Amino acid sequence: MELFFSQTSYCVLICDQLEHLDLGSNNLHGTIPEELSELNLLEVLYLDDNGITGSIPSELGNLVSLESLSLRENKLTGTIPGNLGQCSKLNELFLDENLLQGSITSGIFRSHRLKKLNLGGNHLTGTIPSDIVQFQHLQESKFLYNINVPLIYICSHKFIE
Repeated sequence: MELFFSQTSYCVLICDQLEHLDLGSNNLHGTIPEELSELNLLEVLYLDDNGITGSIPSELGNLVSLESLSLRENKLTGTIPGNLGQCSKLNELFLDENLLQGSITSGIFRSHRLKKLNLGGNHLTGTIPSDIVQFQHLQESKFLYNINVPLIYICSHKFIE
């Protein structure tokens, strides 16, 4: 077990056996440490409802055991890393209520287990990738309150709010 102090205002416990990390609503500030990607057995990562800034580290795509990721209600900027779709067990992805920009890449739809997806309340632009219609397991997805995401697509699919 090793204690890693990042340059942010919190520390990350690097533990080989850690499966669930919930640091939601803890008034955390700073950026998401790339070192979280070293938690190979991590299944659940909740960092929601904090003051976290910066971009989403692309290294999080290396978390092969990750099933649920919630980074909602922070101040994250930049684009959504397409390699989050490499988390083949990912079934919940909540990135809503941040300051994310750019287009919604089809890379996040590589995880065919995705059941819940919320990207609402960001500054995303462009169209929703057509790959989304291939997801038979997708039960809930939200894209509302983004800039320039066409409502025609949203309205034509009953499972998208």
